[in-house]
Amino acid sequence: MSSQYGIGRITSDASGSIVGIYSIPSGTFRVGEKQFRLTDTISGDIPSSLTSGDASFFAQGLLQTKEEVIVSTVSPTIQRRSVNEDRVITRTTASSAVILTLPPPEPQVQWFDPLAQTFLISPQQYPQGLFLSKVRLCFKTKDDIVPVTLQIRPTVNGFPSSSVVYPFATVSLTPDKVKTSASPDMDNSSKYTEFVFDSPVYLQPGEHSFVVLANSNKYEVYVAEIGKLDTVTGRQISEQPYGGSLFLSQNGSTWNADQTSDMMFRLYRSSFSTSSVTAQFTVATPSTVVPYEVVHLITSDIVVANTSLSYRANTQKADGSGFAGLAAITPLKNFEINDGVGRILSNTSGNITFTLVGTMSSLSNDVSPVIDVSRTAILVVENKINNLGLSNSGIVVSNVGSGYANSSDITVTISGGGGSGATAVANVVSNTVNAVYITNAGSGYSSSPTITLTPGSGGGANAAVSYIGETEKSGGNGTARYITRRVTLADGFDSGDLRVYLRANKPSGTNLYVYYKVLSASDPETFNDKSYQLMTELGNANFVSLNENDYRELTFAPGINGIANNSVSYTTSGTAFTTFRTFAIKIVMTSSNTGIVPKIRDFRSIALPSG
Repeated sequence: MSSQYGIGRITSDASGSIVGIYSIPSGTFRVGEKQFRLTDTISGDIPSSLTSGDASFFAQGLLQTKEEVIVSTVSPTIQRRSVNEDRVITRTTASSAVILTLPPPEPQVQWFDPLAQTFLISPQQYPQGLFLSKVRLCFKTKDDIVPVTLQIRPTVNGFPSSSVVYPFATVSLTPDKVKTSASPDMDNSSKYTEFVFDSPVYLQPGEHSFVVLANSNKYEVYVAEIGKLDTVTGRQISEQPYGGSLFLSQNGSTWNADQTSDMMFRLYRSSFSTSSVTAQFTVATPSTVVPYEVVHLITSDIVVANTSLSYRANTQKADGSGFAGLAAITPLKNFEINDGVGRILSNTSGNITFTLVGTMSSLSNDVSPVIDVSRTAILVVENKINNLGLSNSGIVVSNVGSGYANSSDITVTISGGGGSGATAVANVVSNTVNAVYITNAGSGYSSSPTITLTPGSGGGANAAVSYIGETEKSGGNGTARYITRRVTLADGFDSGDLRVYLRANKPSGTNLYVYYKVLSASDPETFNDKSYQLMTELGNANFVSLNENDYRELTFAPGINGIANNSVSYTTSGTAFTTFRTFAIKIVMTSSNTGIVPKIRDFRSIALPSG
């Protein structure tokens, strides 16, 4: 999918540079590689444009990208190329040194016939590779307006890649930053030009290349050629000056090796400390308080052999009692806070409520672990789960009654429902029961409890109160539930029994409740009017997971106390039904600690004949 937008009359300067701000809109959009292109044509057509430029950005979270010999936190750049049949290469001798001249541009502005030089990262000297920080070249002449670009590319069968460029390995210099000299000298700052990368480029052991290209034939770089005289020492060059090869290009797509010449260059690598260092990051405080129990750390980093990288996090407790202290956190793995307190992200008093510390170390000064700070983030999750306590939202006063003296003269009793500990009070207005309020939620109410109002000496009668629990047709007191789609069996496959199978991780203090609702083909009511029925677990009722990887298959069936009925039944308007055509399953997850939750895998449900 592509889009075209007009962004006003922006104009590039004589060197082709242009400045603007491109904002990615908030919201949901497709991930993957996106192309950003500027052209001077309304249609966006490259062949008909006189000037154009494009770049790629990636809307995706990558931990580490490995493609052939490329190791980076982002994907490599694919260089757009235009193929031309004309090829002009001029070789000039000046002061006994060979100068390679880039050919003149075509009427259409684009890259033309770059030069390339291969070089080797010795596996013996740099077994883990190295980080290239800059490249030094010597120029004889330059263009007055057009910039020159250097790129680091992989090699393919000994040839520079015609399209792939290492991430962060492109540097363009305007002419004012290019120094020229008739006598090249790599140690004289007035005679060499440095291409410094924005970020050191990691190169694995093996052969690589750098490519020099420009839209001008005025850039000339120095090379050394066998049989010619060294311009500095005056001595004849009698052997290949370097083990790599100089390549001449036909339109940047095909390359011809010059076996007698090498470009004059010097490469610089980064040297790292072998002592452990730390990098500390803080989360920007949100405008509102964000509670959470789970942290998911997302990082883009590189860890090569003989290096290590570990993370620790410090979090602010939700109860305001301070910070929990630094604790190990692993990228792409949930960091669960199970102390029952929870954590918050908050801007209260400007507090820093989440701190991430990365500890980096290396046994070699050639390599280092890398953290891409622009692609490091956290996801925080608040677990919406309870222990099936009761809440005011589930209470329904179906009849307010009459003759009640006052609120304190009514005793509210909550019974049944499989739970305990819940208490409530009634509120009397104008001698009627206006509402009933939960004063203690209790726990474990897996089905709808019975609420009884008992008047005192002041009298009163006929008030009726009910609770909408998980066994009702909708709603319920659980906050973590999964409901399947409605399943309708094919004609002739009406069933009379159900089984539910799932693999679960059940830490201590957590539980799973499975419900079903069914509808017979002969029942005149709708499926939405049917109530749920609680299933029983067949064995493993006391199963508790020993760790986060301890999953066990659990089986549920219609029945009670761990014994299956081997049949289903329900009643509509006095008529009993023992078969069904349509069914749905509901799973309710509970926990006494929001930081410790059950997990479910491989859910299956099967409709069976009764018996």
